[in-house]
Amino acid sequence: MYRKIMSRFVIIAALLALGVSIASAQDASVKVRVSPPEAYIFVDGQPFAHRSQTINLSAGEHTIGVYNYGFVPQVQTITLQAGRNPEIVARLQAVPGSVNGPWGRVQIEGNVNDKAAVFINGVKPEYFVGHIDEMNNEKLATQKLVLPVGTYELFLVNPKETEPFFTDKIEVLPNQRLVIDVGELELGAARHAIRARELPRHPDDLREVDVVLGHARSLLFEIRGAHIENVWRT
Repeated sequence: MYRKIMSRFVIIAALLALGVSIASAQDASVKVRVSPPEAYIFVDGQPFAHRSQTINLSAGEHTIGVYNYGFVPQVQTITLQAGRNPEIVARLQAVPGSVNGPWGRVQIEGNVNDKAAVFINGVKPEYFVGHIDEMNNEKLATQKLVLPVGTYELFLVNPKETEPFFTDKIEVLPNQRLVIDVGELELGAARHAIRARELPRHPDDLREVDVVLGHARSLLFEIRGAHIENVWRT
């Protein structure tokens, strides 16, 4: 009886090992080197990774795109072989020209994964405007998304996921900063009622408005002499 049990155990272990080796043999890896360094890698139309990365995919055909706000994207469809594949180098070129104001600023706080991709007015790669870590605080450097004044649909998507975990309409007002805290939102939260109330004046005499998007708290601050960067091109 003991020998039979051990024999079955050995057979099961061997089959499992064989399955793992077969699965591993079908994995493909490719180094994607991006410039500028903050560019984002998309795989088959979905956000995948931030900055230069070695990515692991199933062997076969994939569309790999590299996007960065204000730059011409680089997209190519390649067939990956099992194992290592030749490096992909994507050096993006800035979109020429300038964008006229007035502008407002968007700042996003509270998400656990600060590599989550940010989209405006759609979730296809061409609507990508950056990731949360580029617009979530002012601790070491000013991080912000600057948009022309108007109403937009905002989408947030975690890397390697297909569905947004947050979407809502936002209003960008002239010379104001919209800070959205999504930390308390439940997964899959969609539209939220919006209400606003005046708060006491900020110590530096900036006007402050408290906006509640469901569980998300948003603050609007006037921008004075802000350096304009990451300008959305309509």
